[in-house]
Amino acid sequence: MRDIFFKISKLIIKCTLVTAPIWSLSLYLATNQMHYWNPEMACLDWNKSITQNHQDKYYKTIVIGDSASNSAYMPEVISDDMLNLSVLGISTVEGYYILDEYLQNNDAPEDVFLSFSDTHFTYMSLFWDEIMAGHRFSASDSLDIINNAGYEVTENTGVVGAYADYVAYSLYWPSKFMTQLTNALGEDRFIANEAAVQQAVLHNGRYAYIGNEEFVTVQNKEYAYFGAEDVYIDYLDKMIQLCQEKGISVHFVKVPVPDNAVMTDEYVQAVNDFYQSFVDKYDNVTYNWDMLTCPCRYFADETHLNNDGAYLFSTYIKDVFPELFSDNTYSSSQMLSIDDTIDMETATLDLFKLVGERDYTVLVQCDPDQAESLESNIINYGMLLNALDEEEGLYQAINVNVMDCNYSVECGDGYVDVNGDELETYHWETDDLIDILVIDNTNNKIVTTKKVWYKEGNGISFYFN
Repeated sequence: MRDIFFKISKLIIKCTLVTAPIWSLSLYLATNQMHYWNPEMACLDWNKSITQNHQDKYYKTIVIGDSASNSAYMPEVISDDMLNLSVLGISTVEGYYILDEYLQNNDAPEDVFLSFSDTHFTYMSLFWDEIMAGHRFSASDSLDIINNAGYEVTENTGVVGAYADYVAYSLYWPSKFMTQLTNALGEDRFIANEAAVQQAVLHNGRYAYIGNEEFVTVQNKEYAYFGAEDVYIDYLDKMIQLCQEKGISVHFVKVPVPDNAVMTDEYVQAVNDFYQSFVDKYDNVTYNWDMLTCPCRYFADETHLNNDGAYLFSTYIKDVFPELFSDNTYSSSQMLSIDDTIDMETATLDLFKLVGERDYTVLVQCDPDQAESLESNIINYGMLLNALDEEEGLYQAINVNVMDCNYSVECGDGYVDVNGDELETYHWETDDLIDILVIDNTNNKIVTTKKVWYKEGNGISFYFN
């Protein structure tokens, strides 16, 4: 008996030693996600933390959609009470569970905006690689998706294989994460992932394609067919019914695409008929697709709006739904979000568009001819240049809300010192270009400095130097 026990003990020890590397790696994967995830996965986890926990702030408006939706809606422009819960690669299936999860833990919003790309009515592109790998949903919701979505998630494995994959992802089985781990070799992604999450926090959920990379193409893209698989229609129905139960109004808004799009009449009619069917079927449901396209420079690629495009779209949303977004004041947190967008701005006049009538002080140092050229452009945004020190070529861009300079300025040879009651002295170095300094008056913060070329006869350059 003792010999049998000894042999079994040795076998257990050997098995433990043999499998130790696998379980050790699984333990590492389960406890160090931020070190090997990509930024999209890190933001997916942030999204999960928002929906699975009660938020102290009440959000009147929620946005649910895919990456095109995430990149398009800027809560800092539309409303401080808006939260963008859109996620890269999701369909209406995942969208339903995200909304349901949020409503289980938070007070119901007054309005929900739903925006999904055409492709996400035909397949679930990132369900396994990101949604399951990121443990986005609870066990019950994950299994519910596998059971209900059927072929959409079991196409390559069958139902039994899908359950096996679910278990493997749940246990952080190394084979399921080897690609992510391999891609992260030689780098620690923790800092990049933390920065991505901070972007999501700063922009109330918007994290996709933040920046001003511009889509360039010489080819047209044809849109000739629109169709939706039954499972995605069913889940869209479930989302609307969930909103109906909670007294939430639903707004379908189709995000624009680049203006290289060639849409057939049949395609446009099919899209309109699809969404209109829900408007006809339910109360308190609206549909808008008045902005079909935007110039390519407003896109990061053929699907996703960049910062300037998102600003254009979000301003449009605010204008189209005045009864929802009538507040034109901007909170401190909204201003900080817009600060971040202004700092990333690459186009001269788009910076002044972002400033608009908001509470910013914009200082400009240039010669009188340059000032005249700049003013002739920014007047379109309700702004004028006011000379603070004409001899030194120092001007302030004023708007209807910011007429006076709240800071003391002292000009020197190649510099301007800016000071204020709650602003530490800022030493602003200038040269023979047009120099621009932006100050956030709400947060008493230097936002950015920019330099612009000026050429006689051509005026100011389109992009910053």
